Amino acid sequence: MSIVDNPPVFIALNATLFALVYFIPTFIALTRARGQRLRLFLVNLLTGWTIIGWMAVFIWSLALPSDFSRTPRPGPARPRE
Repeated sequence: MSIVDNPPVFIALNATLFALVYFIPTFIALTRARGQRLRLFLVNLLTGWTIIGWMAVFIWSLALPSDFSRTPRPGPARPRE
């Protein structure tokens, strides 16, 4: 018995594989810049179904600056206690 003989399992595996590939740009963005995660996810969700939209979001996710260093950004000075 192969997996193709069991349609619900076959459909579930294909849907899972499709979702993983569809949201690759979002997964990349999760490991990079924190500020644009939601924006990139929404664009991926809404335009990713087009080949051009998915490729644009993929390139955008790769162009985000890496946030691996976790260096603090300069901000307002905190009062000393």
